[in-house]
Amino acid sequence: MNGVRDASYYDSIKVFKAGAEVLKVGKDFNQHELLSELNIYYGNHFFYTINYARAKHYYELALKEAQLAKSSHLSVLARLRLTYIESEKEPLEQIEKKIRILEKEAKATGDLENQAEILNMFGVLNNDAGKSDEAARYYVEGLNLAKTKNLPYYEATFHNNLGLIKYVLNDIDNALLDFSEVIKISKKINNKRLQSHAKLNMCLILLAKENYKEAHELFAEVIEYASANHHPLELASAYANLGAAYVQNKNPKLGLQYADSAIHVLEKYDLKNEMTEALLGKSQIEIELAKFNDAEKTLNRAHQLILKSKNKEQESQYYLAVYELYNRQKNYKKALEYYLLFTSSEKELESKLNSKALEELQLKYNVQAKEIELEKEKTKSILLEKSNQEERFIRWITIGASLLLIFLVSMFLYNRYIRSVREQQAAFSRELIKNSEAERSRLAKDLHDDIGQSLSILKSKFTNKNQFENTEIISKEIERVIDQTREISRNLYPSYLEKIGLERAIAGITESVQTNYHIECSYDVTGADRIPMATATHIYRILQECINNTIKHSGATALKISIEHSKNEYVLNYMDNGNWKKGNIKESGIGLLSIKERAKIIGGNLTIDENDTKGFKLTLKFDLS
Repeated sequence: MNGVRDASYYDSIKVFKAGAEVLKVGKDFNQHELLSELNIYYGNHFFYTINYARAKHYYELALKEAQLAKSSHLSVLARLRLTYIESEKEPLEQIEKKIRILEKEAKATGDLENQAEILNMFGVLNNDAGKSDEAARYYVEGLNLAKTKNLPYYEATFHNNLGLIKYVLNDIDNALLDFSEVIKISKKINNKRLQSHAKLNMCLILLAKENYKEAHELFAEVIEYASANHHPLELASAYANLGAAYVQNKNPKLGLQYADSAIHVLEKYDLKNEMTEALLGKSQIEIELAKFNDAEKTLNRAHQLILKSKNKEQESQYYLAVYELYNRQKNYKKALEYYLLFTSSEKELESKLNSKALEELQLKYNVQAKEIELEKEKTKSILLEKSNQEERFIRWITIGASLLLIFLVSMFLYNRYIRSVREQQAAFSRELIKNSEAERSRLAKDLHDDIGQSLSILKSKFTNKNQFENTEIISKEIERVIDQTREISRNLYPSYLEKIGLERAIAGITESVQTNYHIECSYDVTGADRIPMATATHIYRILQECINNTIKHSGATALKISIEHSKNEYVLNYMDNGNWKKGNIKESGIGLLSIKERAKIIGGNLTIDENDTKGFKLTLKFDLS
């Protein structure tokens, strides 16, 4: 079931495939209970990807199965998820009444996990409504419950949520203590996802403390986790939040770079809703940097997406951003038009601003409207005074409504970040593309695998006197290196592998080694046709690197390759009879790093045995499921 849970965060193919496997294994168990739990995970997947209609469908299926299984725990959990979806449209008071009913049922059955879920939901809902004090009260109550009843996951979750509130309120030192506790607990329960979120939060704290070196080290770990586990939403959110932190720390230029990284991730995975949020956030930074033309282009991109999605909340945010753009350019006529559109859209959304703040904003707006109506009749000196009044008015809104703007209209993706906390207690950000440094690393490894090996072979032939005198052989080898270079330029994976298959590719490389280096080669491969192309490519690259090391370092006279499998479990063995001495293979060398990295990507378990007398042996175990 853990595989279903992990896949539910983003991968729609894996989540249903993993679910089907669970059903096969659990055929002797209570099918209704199993189906209920699976449907909750399916619903979570669509909720995380902002597809509320499909999420609601699966939560309703989960509720039916839970009732058939007579499982109070799953029934309450499914209804809690459905109530959460309803909170997007219904008033807070009405939602709280529904949750109180579920809380009473959970307490009557001693369901501690759902009691913790409910306290967390109360906290999130109040936090979204701008009631941070009330939210903190629920989080503290939940923390006490988790500690006394030994619920470590929820203990970490409540620490994390309290840390976020303290961070927003600029209580940096206490927020750091909460996030440190989250990392400690997540390590203990081996929850890497929660640990990654806490590291990202600590990264923001360290930036606020101007501890840039440690902050970037933590951020690199967050990026590595997101990339390795294929979480593009988390990766994008990590970039966006780091960018927002730089903006808050008076470095908007660097913040703009990270905002662009977030947009690149979201654009690659076609996550339109999140990309709209990121574009709006980027426009805010460009306005602050006085890059008005760039801000206008960014807002136009966001507007095109909003027209397609018809997202009213994002439309409201767009109007406010355009208003700020024209206001900074002192185009007050246009600024007024978009301010009116913003206030109108806010009314449609039944804004959660409290009545006092709403009255004050309305009063200021009326004053502003009257001043602009009389603008044509005023002298230049009056216009100058009007401009000063406008700027004072904007500063008042920025200071007086800063917390609300963070959750409602802030374009630094805090809205998205807080929503991710509400979606799955520990899920504060979603991410997943490669950063530029990872891309360079991948390119270096592929160049080493192909061109490096071929040049090594060519060098060996140059040093062989008989081979060197045969210019035809040398010419053919040089042509082969050129062909390989062109092939890598076109596509950084071996296209012939896709055409002929892994088994024939292994046969080809062993035949070439046996012919050119007089090393006796043998192979025994079964089930290679079932290995996906992406995995087969990494296996082939690993074998290339092993063969290259055998040729260069071992003086071996024989090598053997075997691939065995049982259902979805595979074992790759590579052996030679060379005379290996300690240090022949450098731990920090790019070849061995490439092998380890590829083994990690396919989820394999790698062991390497280097012996003076018995030769070299590499074993890689991996599971296709």
